[in-house]
This record gives sequence, C-alpha cells and structure tokens, in this order.
Amino acid sequence: MASGFSTGSVRIDRTLFTILILILLPLFITAQSMSVEDLLKKTGAHLKWEPYHRIGLLEKGEKSISFSLDNRWMIGNYSEILPSGAVLKEKGVLIFSEDASQTVLKFFGESVEEENTYDVRVILIDPGHGGRDPGTSSTVTVNNIPVLVEEKNINLDVSLRLAELLREKYPEKEILLTRTDDSYPTLEDRVKMANGIEVGPKEGIIYISVHVNASLNRKAEGYEIWHLPGNYRREVVDRDVYEGDESLIPVVNSILEERYALESIRLARNMLEGLDEQLPEVPNRGLKEESWFVVRNTRMAAVLVELGYITNKDEALRMMQTSYLKKLTNGLYNGINRFIDYYEEKGFD
Repeated sequence: MASGFSTGSVRIDRTLFTILILILLPLFITAQSMSVEDLLKKTGAHLKWEPYHRIGLLEKGEKSISFSLDNRWMIGNYSEILPSGAVLKEKGVLIFSEDASQTVLKFFGESVEEENTYDVRVILIDPGHGGRDPGTSSTVTVNNIPVLVEEKNINLDVSLRLAELLREKYPEKEILLTRTDDSYPTLEDRVKMANGIEVGPKEGIIYISVHVNASLNRKAEGYEIWHLPGNYRREVVDRDVYEGDESLIPVVNSILEERYALESIRLARNMLEGLDEQLPEVPNRGLKEESWFVVRNTRMAAVLVELGYITNKDEALRMMQTSYLKKLTNGLYNGINRFIDYYEEKGFD
C-alpha cells in the first residue's frame, strides 16, 4: 500500500509539474520574445522562409543567419555556430525567444531597413551538343529538296540570339555561353565552367541548357522545361573553398540545396510563361523533372529547355524559319527578365 501510494503521489506531482510548465512556458517565451516582423524592422534584415523543411534565412547586406524550428541552432554566414534560443511558430507567426532575439540583434545590429541588393550577376547559356555531336536530327523536304535538320545548330542559333538580347538589356551583367561555334565541350567541361564562376554573397547565377527534343511518336509537339526532381539530393557546397566549420556542411548544404531548387522552379515557370505568350498556338508541355547531368552537377539555379520536337515534320520546318526562332528566343528572354525582376526585388525564396 505504501509503495503504491508513494508512486501515485509522484505521478500526481509530475502531472502538476507538467501542467505548470505548459501554463508558464508561454510566459517565459513571450516575456522578452520578439516576432520576426519586429526583428526585421529593428535590424533591417530580410527573411527567406522554406515551410516544408521549416528552415529560415535572415539576410542583411553580406551577413546571414540560418535557423530551424526543429533545432536550437543558428548559423552565421553559413559557417559560424551562434548562441541561440528557441524559435517557434505561433498562429502562423515566427516568434524568437529572448536569447534568439538577442543573438539576431547582436549579429546584425539595430538599424533602419536597408534596400535589397540582390543581383543576378551571371547568366550562363549552354547550347547543347555541337561539333562531332549533332544531337538529334531529322530530314525534311523543302521545295522538293531533302534537308537535314540538326539539333546542335538550332540550339546554337537560339542561344546566340538570346545572349545578344540579354547583353543589350543588361550591359552590367556577365552573359556567357559554353560554346559560340560548332564545337563540342564535354558535359564535364560545361559543368566545370559553370561551377568555376565566382560571385558575391548577394549575387546569383542562372544556368540555361538549350536543347531540341525527339520522340518515336512523330506527332509529339511542343516545348517543355526540366528541373531537378524534388526528392533528388546532391552536394552543392564546394568543400575546396568552404571556410566555415566543417561540421556545418550538411546543414549549409541542405539550405543551399533547397534554395537552388526553388530558384530553378521559378526560373522554369517564368520561361514557360514567356514561351506561351509568344507561341500560344504551340503546345506548352509544362514543367518536367529529371536529373540531367548538367542540371544536377551545377551549383546554382539550373534548367534544361526543350524548344520543340525535331521529329515532328511541321515543328522541324518551323524551327528552320528565322521568324520562329526569334519567337522562341523572345519567349525565353521575357521569362528570364521576369525572373530577374522578381529576384532583384525580393531575392530568392
């Protein structure tokens, strides 16, 4: 009996203690806590929030703090572990505990809100295939004469036109191509060129691989844009140049991986919208997912564009016309402009 009574008392005490904790915990949290909105006003920082992984990024100038609702950690500038407290989400609002708030305020300093300084610094256009690799091809009849249409030439034509338009629009940006003639950079060469580009902490790179499609179904028609599958995992942190705590690499990699994925999807959607506006009569085959070599190995926003089906006689004939190639180019160009406008106003989501 005594043993049973004692156990019951302990259970009652523990139950009361738990209830008290549940009652008092919000008081402890909110006593000196701050909403993320108040923190942004005080520091002039900007918030990027990824709801699926419950990860956030606070940025101001060249400084950044990464945080997670599921872990009591904060990472400064992708490399430094910072003292932290709890970050909670209450009624849809991010709440920083006193310790977490003080860490953010100390790291950024209090100031008036600064203007965003995001910049797409480099646009790398990759005309697929080239040289000894013609890509896909087909033979069509023009004025009773058989004509060989090769993918590599269409890719290069559209890419050169696109680069010219972008250079006129953005003289301050670097507009690069993996090839400018009928040469053949290997897939590894293209990736190496992309990953060798250096940009600042508030600058971005976008990679656009340009191709033409083919199918056993001769009626297949239309354009589509590919990005990495959502469940594809890869390493985007360059260990050779990473200067932070190596134990943080998995966390930093997860944050950057998610960022590049979101950037790629937005870029692809914007470009599809641009093509649809230019070519309303051509089927829009939408967004597609695949881990193409150049897309999965470039550490940046990266997409692969399929302009149309060379195996469709009508579409192949259209892609031989300068007027049609200009429409394709203008569609891609307008989509890129839309992406840049959004990015340089709000930054990457």
